Amino acid sequence: MSDFRAYYVSTEAWYARPDMPEGVMVTMAATDGGCKWEFALEQEGTIGLRVKVFSDAWPAFREIPEFFDGLVEIGEDATLAQVRDLLDRLGFRDITQREAPAGYGR
Repeated sequence: MSDFRAYYVSTEAWYARPDMPEGVMVTMAATDGGCKWEFALEQEGTIGLRVKVFSDAWPAFREIPEFFDGLVEIGEDATLAQVRDLLDRLGFRDITQREAPAGYGR
């Protein structure tokens, strides 16, 4: 299994629902499916971004310190667009599934 750094934007995915929070999921994805860990950054109204860390994602703080350093540099008024730009600059792959799989719903 080979891991790679990635992110996806659920609200831009083919399966998006109107009630989904606006956010970005950051993951250490596996080429054969699944992931090692993932966490969410979500827009929390007008007060800023909220980070939701799942219990398996604590290693992310050690494995991608440059991402967290980048968030500090962006500052407390960070936007999701700035987060995505940071992820792109750091070489994370956008794996958002914007089109439904072939044959879905038939």
